[in-house]
Amino acid sequence: MGRTGREHNAIGHGTGQAGVFDLAVVGAGPAGMAAALTAADHGLKVVVVDEQQRAGGQIFRQPPEEFTGSVLRPTAGYGWATGLIRRFEADERLTTEFGWSAIGVLYDDALPGGLCLAVNHPQDGTRVIGARRLLIATGAYDLPVAFPGWTLPGVMTAGAVQTLVKAQKIAPVGDVVLAGAHPLLLLVADLLVREGVRVSEVAFAQNIPKPADLLHALGAVPGHVRMLAETGGILARLVRNGVRVSSRTVVTAARGEGHVA
Repeated sequence: MGRTGREHNAIGHGTGQAGVFDLAVVGAGPAGMAAALTAADHGLKVVVVDEQQRAGGQIFRQPPEEFTGSVLRPTAGYGWATGLIRRFEADERLTTEFGWSAIGVLYDDALPGGLCLAVNHPQDGTRVIGARRLLIATGAYDLPVAFPGWTLPGVMTAGAVQTLVKAQKIAPVGDVVLAGAHPLLLLVADLLVREGVRVSEVAFAQNIPKPADLLHALGAVPGHVRMLAETGGILARLVRNGVRVSSRTVVTAARGEGHVA
């Protein structure tokens, strides 16, 4: 679709073909960062767009630079995360657009490749970025199962709680119950406890592994010793802080008047 000259001036960081990137990457999580660095190593002109203020994505979310004293502490098995982020942030070959959300893909025959990425910023409005290729690396997301009362204020996904605590230093008030079927619940519970939040229970839908299950998994132990040790440490901290860890437990409803109670 055609655009006015003023819109062409908004492409990339220049005008006309000079502002067209070889590759636009949406998402500055581990996949997006690695892809951008690899593309730059092969001589491509790369722009990375992410709605957050810093690189890392959800799994390696960094606190805002204004929060002094807050540092990234990757969990076991992800020791490479810090090095990847530092290399990405220091690479002057990359153009980064933090705070911008990708809202659509457009086409313009006047551009090489004809591809435009529409982006939006809360204060700066909407513009387009010209690119010959687009790589979408928007990562994982919460997949909650709907249940009665799940839209009540006070009911949140694990990822949303992580974002509030890590990115905004905002912790839930009152007792918290975490329920689901992913080990991430233990990490979130540990994060909340360290922030002084009272976590009443971590409820897992699945069974606790039986001795026979553990025997079948012995072959995986050598490569995951640190991760198992970290998980054991988290469980110990949760128990010391009075957190109940349940199995075979699922949410059937959330109740309350105007707020979950």
